[in-house]
Amino acid sequence: MAHSKAEIAFEQAPDWMVQACNDAYFHHMWIYAQTSRPEGTYILAYGSIWVFKDVESAHPPKYLDNDGNGEIDLIRKDHSCNVLWDADNAFNGYFPLQRGNLPTREQASTIQDLAVDLIRREEKIFGGRQGFFKALAATGHGIPDQDSAMIPPLEALKSGKNP
Repeated sequence: MAHSKAEIAFEQAPDWMVQACNDAYFHHMWIYAQTSRPEGTYILAYGSIWVFKDVESAHPPKYLDNDGNGEIDLIRKDHSCNVLWDADNAFNGYFPLQRGNLPTREQASTIQDLAVDLIRREEKIFGGRQGFFKALAATGHGIPDQDSAMIPPLEALKSGKNP
């Protein structure tokens, strides 16, 4: 799968973080958003692409592949990593291992901060607000098609406000 330079322009995670959070065969990951809390730093990692060596050698050593929605990890101050939530579920307010499947107030706040940081990073990558919305339109999916946590900050951005 081919990806544009903009799609891989997110911050690449340092090696120690990849090793702490990732399956062994993945050699790189990208940080799509992050937010700090007293317990550590929450990151939205992987996003839509991972880079890894193809085990069948059918592709060059660094092959871009679509990996779905990513995950949300907690990086503690001791550099340990806790893989917490599937990003698609979390960004839609679904926490399957919790009573009622709903996020706590703290979890909802963390997800909201990640959503805003993700939009801020994407806006920078695509050259500003206009470029960002042009890239979003090119996907064929509008604001209403996005995960529920993304809709309010995207609507704010579209109306000229900061998310």
